[in-house]
This record gives sequence, structure tokens and C-alpha cells, in this order.
Amino acid sequence: LAESIRVLRALLVGDMMEHRGEFYDFGPVQMNPVPQTPVPIYGGGISEPALRRAATLCDGWASEIQTRKELDEILAQLRGYRANSPRAGERFGICAALRDVYDLDGYREMRERGVTELITVPWLFYGGANQSCQAICDGIRRFGDEVLARF
Repeated sequence: LAESIRVLRALLVGDMMEHRGEFYDFGPVQMNPVPQTPVPIYGGGISEPALRRAATLCDGWASEIQTRKELDEILAQLRGYRANSPRAGERFGICAALRDVYDLDGYREMRERGVTELITVPWLFYGGANQSCQAICDGIRRFGDEVLARF
């Protein structure tokens, strides 16, 4: 996976390149057109190698569904790996999906902890998984009114 991240980054620059590696071996190639703005690469996973790889090679990390406590432990590991990497000091995104954060105060707390993006299914906060389309739409509107409008 680390090699594929390096290859992808090199391709996204748009220069002619070739690569001879353990998993990828190709002659001259060029990506054209390239994105106007850099494409952020996020890593995922909670194993030590996955966290280290995300912290040292990626622009961010994406969680699985976790609790605040679990996220805090992972954030500490990511910060440690990031501080000792050549990319220390660069922007690093944290995309979290949390099962115990569902209100305005919780979202603000996550921002203070360094979470830059949250994955949520807001209608679940106001009902259950088996809701009508109307109830889901109502839950999304309520979330917009109660959380997003005041964030």
C-alpha cells in the first residue's frame, strides 16, 4: 500500500515518470490532465502499520465507527507518528465516524480534538434505522437546524 501511495502522488504531478518497485513496474507514463488542486490521500485502519502509514504518507486518516475514547487513543498514536515524520507540520485531516457523538456540543468537542470531517447519519439520532423516507428527511432537517446551523 505504501508503494501505491507513492506512485499515485508521483502520477498526480503530471510529469512523465516510470516506476520500478516491489509491486509496480511500468515504463514511461504521464497523467494528463492532472487535477487543478491536489487530491488529498487519506489512509484508514486502526492497526499500528495502518496508523503509521497514514501519519507518514497520507494527507489524513479516516476512521471506522468508534467511540470518543477509542478515537482519543488513535489520535494520540497518529500525532506521535506524525510528529516524527518528514511531513510533520503539514495539514493532516481526521475524518471520524463516531457512535457516541450526535449533538452540537459533541461536534464542537471533536473539532477541538482536531477532527476535520465527520461522517454521520443524522436521522438515526431522532429515530431508528427503520424509518420512512419522510422521517429520514425530517431527521436531516432537524440535524441541520439543531447542529449545522449553529456549528
